[in-house]
Amino acid sequence: MSGIQSNLYTIPLSIVNEEDHLILAHQSYKSGKYSQALEHGNAVYEKNPRRTDNLLLLGAIYFQLRDYDLCIAKNEEALAIDPQFAECYGNMANAWKEKGDIDLAIRFYLTAIQSFWPKRN
Repeated sequence: MSGIQSNLYTIPLSIVNEEDHLILAHQSYKSGKYSQALEHGNAVYEKNPRRTDNLLLLGAIYFQLRDYDLCIAKNEEALAIDPQFAECYGNMANAWKEKGDIDLAIRFYLTAIQSFWPKRN
């Protein structure tokens, strides 16, 4: 049974709320426990697949796990919801760079920069 371990018992992941899963996913990610982070991020995704903050995190987790295709896919999902989510473009650029497509990576880096600094009149 998968769950959150304490000294006395294991809490099933299915009863942990969405916000707690997201917090645990971030904590696991920051401590390099990417499989555990993925488990919590996926629990959030099952409850709310349109959370762009979670999609961004899932993309980052997949990047660390070297699954660049899923990294790109999760960032594309987030961009379908919020096309101005600049961090997603940067993450996709990093994934494309790792996949060896430098030209596409550069295009995504430029899009990320343009999303951060929109054109001024």
